[in-house]
Amino acid sequence: MAGLGLFSALFSEPQGSFLFPKILIVSLNAYQVVEVPDDFYYLFADYFLPQNTSAFSLQVKIMENHKKITGTFTTWHKSQVLFYLLIAFIAGVFAASAVGVSAIEISALLIFGLVVLIFSKRRADILLAGFLVLTFVFGAARFNHADLPVEQESQPSGIAVLNILSSKFQESVNQSIPEPNASYINGILLGARQSIPKDLKEVFNRTSTTHILAISGYNITVIADAVLAGLVFCMRRRYAFWVSVVVIILFTLLTGASASVVRAAIMGLLFLFASGYGRLYDAKNSIVLAGAVMIYFNPRVLVFNIGFQLSFLAVLGLLYIYPVLKHLTIKWPDIFELKELALMTVSAQIAVAPLLAHYFRQFSLVSLPANILVLPFVPAVMLLGFLSGLGGLIFLPLGQLIGYVAWALSLYQIKVIQFLAALPLASLSFSFDWLLVALACALLIFAAYKLKNKYETI
Repeated sequence: MAGLGLFSALFSEPQGSFLFPKILIVSLNAYQVVEVPDDFYYLFADYFLPQNTSAFSLQVKIMENHKKITGTFTTWHKSQVLFYLLIAFIAGVFAASAVGVSAIEISALLIFGLVVLIFSKRRADILLAGFLVLTFVFGAARFNHADLPVEQESQPSGIAVLNILSSKFQESVNQSIPEPNASYINGILLGARQSIPKDLKEVFNRTSTTHILAISGYNITVIADAVLAGLVFCMRRRYAFWVSVVVIILFTLLTGASASVVRAAIMGLLFLFASGYGRLYDAKNSIVLAGAVMIYFNPRVLVFNIGFQLSFLAVLGLLYIYPVLKHLTIKWPDIFELKELALMTVSAQIAVAPLLAHYFRQFSLVSLPANILVLPFVPAVMLLGFLSGLGGLIFLPLGQLIGYVAWALSLYQIKVIQFLAALPLASLSFSFDWLLVALACALLIFAAYKLKNKYETI
């Protein structure tokens, strides 16, 4: 049977292999749950980036192909099937890491999933349920058999060179811009937070603006947009696309490849591929794929990495809470696009609120004005800070000249944050148990998802 062959091949493979996803897709194809091309690139593209130019004909073709499944008219697009499977994998890792899944429980679930496949009578809904159980089992087994990360004594030569360049650049910024502004700019450019004063970190915590100090999707977006905008004028769009891909990868490595940066880089690369090859970009599929890839290589990141959790919850807030708030405030005036910025800030803040309460034991009441007053200036500070550091490497007085403007803008941002953090009741202090946090986050996203679908059908 396909399910039995799938797992016998899976557990005979060394950890870190790509065999399980490939076998799973082939098994789905064998059971006619989906139809899969043999070429892995087109498999990936068809699942996550449906063709942009023929979406309607593609949907009709899928409906016709899937109606041949006996006894049911239930149809799924291939992206839906893989989306559910990735969610099941992530759920398996979460269950094993949060509450523990023993070998006996894994074996029982494995047998149950195989029995479902054997006696499904080729019904699509039952087949998918069986594969979801098996994928959940794989996630739990992946966590239970994952090795603890081991720090390497020596880094690859390429990474070592990037670290040297990063250190030289930070030194140039420090010479061109006074402190603590230099440390702040190094933080938003390279994620280097070790030299930022403790009291400055605290005021960012009280105003829920620490995401500015950490490299995140916002920083990746600013860099990708700037690179693309600059390159399309001097080279063909296809070449500019590949240069942007290389820049994002190098930037990810240069900043230390933290969880939030890797997540943003994967989603950014998917967006670039979709734009470059005429495919539709689905942020929902992209974030699940990014999370599943990161968890596959390091299963412990799901529960034990705060940056990973905050990054993904913030994006989920933008995906599901923001459309709801936008619909509720559709009649409100949007002055200088401040409404959109405010709604995005509130959406992300609502999504991460339970997690912030659990880890940092406080909830900011001034997050909205802080983000509205500070975020619009981040791209300019990043650009000027980069030019200052680069200019300082070439000719120090040039770096200091540009650095003066960067210092002035960053000083405004820091003063705004310090002023808001000093207000009475700038933040409330309380804490939640982790189980309540997980439940609250799940309920928030689920409620937002249902409301989003409701408003989209109106």
